[in-house]
Amino acid sequence: MNQDKIARRLIKKKLVPLLEKDGFRGVFPDYKRFDDKVLHLLAFEFNKYGGSFFLELACVPRGDLEMSWGEVVLEQDLTVAHTNFESRARLQQNGRANSLIDDWFQYQNLSEPEIEKLVSGVADLLSQVNDWFVDGTVGKNICVS
Repeated sequence: MNQDKIARRLIKKKLVPLLEKDGFRGVFPDYKRFDDKVLHLLAFEFNKYGGSFFLELACVPRGDLEMSWGEVVLEQDLTVAHTNFESRARLQQNGRANSLIDDWFQYQNLSEPEIEKLVSGVADLLSQVNDWFVDGTVGKNICVS
């Protein structure tokens, strides 16, 4: 099994249940959590060449969203990809503002036990995701460029 498949399997096994426990719903790789006034959107984004990922976050007001070209996206269909960049943040290995691929969670050339350790480390950082959604706190692994 290649590293991309291993990473995706371990993310689904270890991270998705934690997100669901915290109120997120969806289908891999896109999740959302409904708050009274805002919608918390989260997506796992993978390097198109493989070997790394980050979590992209967005917070938008509840309701349908009208895109700049006039299309209306229903609230239940919204994903991070529908939001503007100013409303987004990323959880990554290194929270530097530039968010280079080198800052992402890297699993290229790692063994399965090493990938599992990496994914478990990401689980330990999920509190930063919740803090950003709840009160805008920018933790050391959050990039808001």
